[in-house]
Amino acid sequence: MSYSPVYILALIVLYLSGLFAVAYAANREWLPRAITHHPATYVLSLGVLAGAMATNGVIDLASRFGYAFMLYYAGVVLMFVMATLLLIPLLRLCRVYQLSSLADVLTFRFRSPGVGAAITIAMCITVLPLLALQIQAVGDSVHTLVGASGGLYDSGNRHGRVALLFCIIIIGFAVLFGSRNHSANTRNTGLVTAMAFESLVKLAAMVFLLLAAVYQVFDGIGDMNQWLRQTPEAMALVDREGARGDSARALLLVFFSGAVAMPHLFHMLFAENTDSNELHAATWGLPLYLLLLSLPILPIAWAGIKLGQALPPDYSGLGIGLALQSPAISAAAFFATLSAASAAIIVTTLALANMCLNHLVLPYRVLRIGDEADIYGRLVWLRRSLVTVLILAGYTFYLLLGGSHSLSQLGLVAFAGVLQFLPGILAVPYWPNANRKGLLAGLWGGLGIWFFSLLLPATTHYQPLLHQVYEQLLGPEVDLWTAATMLSLGLNIALFVIVSVFGSTSDEERVAAEICSMDDLMRPTRQVLSVASAAEFADQLALALGPRTAQSEVQRALTELRFLPDETRPYALRRLRPRLEANLSGLLGPAVAHSIIEQCLPFQPGSNEDLQLIERNLDS
Repeated sequence: MSYSPVYILALIVLYLSGLFAVAYAANREWLPRAITHHPATYVLSLGVLAGAMATNGVIDLASRFGYAFMLYYAGVVLMFVMATLLLIPLLRLCRVYQLSSLADVLTFRFRSPGVGAAITIAMCITVLPLLALQIQAVGDSVHTLVGASGGLYDSGNRHGRVALLFCIIIIGFAVLFGSRNHSANTRNTGLVTAMAFESLVKLAAMVFLLLAAVYQVFDGIGDMNQWLRQTPEAMALVDREGARGDSARALLLVFFSGAVAMPHLFHMLFAENTDSNELHAATWGLPLYLLLLSLPILPIAWAGIKLGQALPPDYSGLGIGLALQSPAISAAAFFATLSAASAAIIVTTLALANMCLNHLVLPYRVLRIGDEADIYGRLVWLRRSLVTVLILAGYTFYLLLGGSHSLSQLGLVAFAGVLQFLPGILAVPYWPNANRKGLLAGLWGGLGIWFFSLLLPATTHYQPLLHQVYEQLLGPEVDLWTAATMLSLGLNIALFVIVSVFGSTSDEERVAAEICSMDDLMRPTRQVLSVASAAEFADQLALALGPRTAQSEVQRALTELRFLPDETRPYALRRLRPRLEANLSGLLGPAVAHSIIEQCLPFQPGSNEDLQLIERNLDS
């Protein structure tokens, strides 16, 4: 049984059109606010974390590691169980200072535009395998459904044109509904609602595959259990020795870090969050969703074994549909993959586009502002252009790989790369003595090991000397992925600690560390501004933003603080300054916003204390 490429493309357009319609209806408020702003909608939108790795790649993990595939879900659950220790402090920081990405947070903490640029570049590189994973999942599914000849992991006949059309359609959705807001911190109701809808589609498709596996391939749960007892191959699937000891710890660690460091989940957790109660609901809602999503994995794998389907484990759902000659099962498997992959691509590229705009584009004054310039419109179009470039970069990387790796292999490479950001994230609320030199030394040291040990071998036939070192030190049976992952993280932490302990920390870093720490002690010092009224704020900011934008931003800050336009009180003006910086941070990024405020609205010489400490407590 096979399908025509035109039919498959029609299914892709049909699904993404439905996603488009949901987002459009939410933005136009045609859907009830009780739905679009319900905590359950936000919790479901976090299901974007479960991309094609969760619907396809994790089945391959089960075939390699047995029950240890549950570590994929356990890592995320562990992060959300510990939300009060890391997620909630980060949410508080992001909300007060309008930080929308990991690069924004680390730039704010270490007070360096160079940190933001380094984090952005590193994130774009580490996430490329993740983008390629999503595109490959759709491309391989099309390859299978059209009945093409050739193995899935051969370099030829990959249906790259269909994958390219898929990417173009995704670009259209991301441009129209993902980057409509000029500020990355303004909640995109259409995007959140569409991602919640995607999560429901994905879950429904996986549950349908579960029922098909149990009641069509087997004659119910009892028959499946009896078959398991009689089939050593199936029992070996859950009793594998592949993930014990160091391998299990490495898997748990990379999935734990991915729950906060992956750009698409970070964006949905913090940039699209408007109510801390939503995050509290997510601490139990997302683990429940992932539990439901994990239930079909082993029955689908067992059904594929019983039917003797020849596809790789990643595509067992499609194999069941083709073996049973069932269009409904094939469609469910395809929609599970399509919904997971499209959502992950959309939100990941939106998050990366915001990072690139704030830390690679705007700091170099690409944006020219005139007296009547519409800075907001220009920001939207810059963000849309970056989304397009990033999706096409992911497609190019997919072509470079040539389909020679399984989805789980690509996923593990991406998660191991993102793991290198975990030490910096933990340092934000818990290590005031960390400095930017230590952060960058550790990051580039860890990424260097990751690049040469994992990424480069995945894209070329290059076999680094490090592999031989691993085998000599740890024995020929060593798992190279585990060894490279733990070595890269160990080097990262060692360099971070050594350089920070023996290096110097700037005054700005110490002040930012106090703001980010859990300690609420404050030592405010009265400082005197160089301006005497709110009108003068607009005049000074016009030098950098243009009169129109400056007036708009000052008025917005005054409204948020409930001050009058003719405000002149020194206390009120000192509160207006950090509010303006926070708003500009959401618009232009923390590095550019801090530079503009320091240049246009400096304090008169005197104390060195940062009054954002006051702003933090007043907002709380």
